[in-house]
Amino acid sequence: MWKYGVVVFFAAVGFKLLLDYEFSRDPPKFEKDDFFGEGAVHADDETIHDFSIAVDPSQLEDLRERVRLGRQRLQMLLEGSNFEFGFNGEYLKNLTDAWLKYDWKQHEYFLNTFQHYRTEIEGLLVHFVRTNYPPKKSEKKLPIILLHGYPSSFWDFYKVIPILANPGRFGFDFGGKGTIVFDVIVPSIPGFAWSERPSKQGFGFVECARAYSKLMERLGHKQYFVFGMGELGVETATALAHFAPQAVRGLQVANPYVSPFQDAQVFVKSLLASFTPKLYLNEKEENVILPLSEQISSFFKHFGYFIVQKARPDSLSVAVNDSPLGLAAWLLDRFALGVNRNFTSHSQGWLQNSLTVDELLTEVHIYWLTGTFPHAARFFKNSYDHPVFQEMMRAPLNTSTAVLILPAASCASPRHLLSHRYKEIVRYTIADKGGDFPALQQPRLVAEEIFSFVEQMTS
Repeated sequence: MWKYGVVVFFAAVGFKLLLDYEFSRDPPKFEKDDFFGEGAVHADDETIHDFSIAVDPSQLEDLRERVRLGRQRLQMLLEGSNFEFGFNGEYLKNLTDAWLKYDWKQHEYFLNTFQHYRTEIEGLLVHFVRTNYPPKKSEKKLPIILLHGYPSSFWDFYKVIPILANPGRFGFDFGGKGTIVFDVIVPSIPGFAWSERPSKQGFGFVECARAYSKLMERLGHKQYFVFGMGELGVETATALAHFAPQAVRGLQVANPYVSPFQDAQVFVKSLLASFTPKLYLNEKEENVILPLSEQISSFFKHFGYFIVQKARPDSLSVAVNDSPLGLAAWLLDRFALGVNRNFTSHSQGWLQNSLTVDELLTEVHIYWLTGTFPHAARFFKNSYDHPVFQEMMRAPLNTSTAVLILPAASCASPRHLLSHRYKEIVRYTIADKGGDFPALQQPRLVAEEIFSFVEQMTS
């Protein structure tokens, strides 16, 4: 009998060693250059131009008319339903009341209080916001690039930018001998907002990361910090750290995710954590991280947008890009998923518990007025079908990394799985509240996490 015990013991030890074994994986191979502009390949004009947002009044009147007409065609809710069938039509109707009173020009004026620029990279004019105040003698200035995701834009960071650039005004004092302040750069993904749209196939995470690397180099930054949030922002930030490891001094990601189907090791660990969570998760993680079965269930219930945008982006875009109410419903349904996992049972999807109507409508306006959606949808296909992205998912990243997990995030992975991708996690924080849009929902928390991480890396 003891022989069976010995066999079981050594089998268990071998299984554990196999789970923890670090397989050698080659780093992803990146192309160093490409061209995605219209027409023939040409050298980039590296001039950095001032830019201001100026929407033609006729475009705004056309939008208002479409909202008025679309409001009349909204479908009645099924009795007793909220968000179970999709975006709540009654709530959308209420939003149109606010929409018809919304003053874009007032918001445009506010947006233009930030300094906007554009510069040509790989044939595309890339839009970015930069806030860069002259430092005082007691201050230590460091560059940081903030990367937005979907269904978002640079607008996500409007509350965080001033804190990072001028922390003393907001009561922040990090850095010890020299107070840390930031040169804050917030680019728009090409095809989003006022960045030009790619004219050729293949522009995804990897190409976007390369463009951002060129942008930071053009701005004179040899080393910098990176913060990414949202599924697109996190993956682009991670790709940037892979592409320019000598330049990225530290990487910070909010709600990063490792697919349980990435490889056999991750799948088995995900499965074991579902049955024996205390062996793999700390107490906070147990309350935040979904078990594998619930992750799969959530994907099939709520992530239909991902499947359609990845598979048939142009077909979907014909409908969504033709109707402002259709666009609002599609985008804000994704926002609802990202602010509360139980959003389907609430008449407003819990949206207004986390975000203001103004913030939501500004995001929708940016997408509509710039025709962002078709290119956002294509970005999914170009990214997730990219062979280098598949390599990147499995390749170890040795950049010092900080992780921020928000409890209402639509999906996030625990530390023991994240360590398969991010080998140098030096800071790991689970917040008390917030979801997929922490810079909008918890701007002071995001700023504090950034300052704390950078202070740790520079002290």
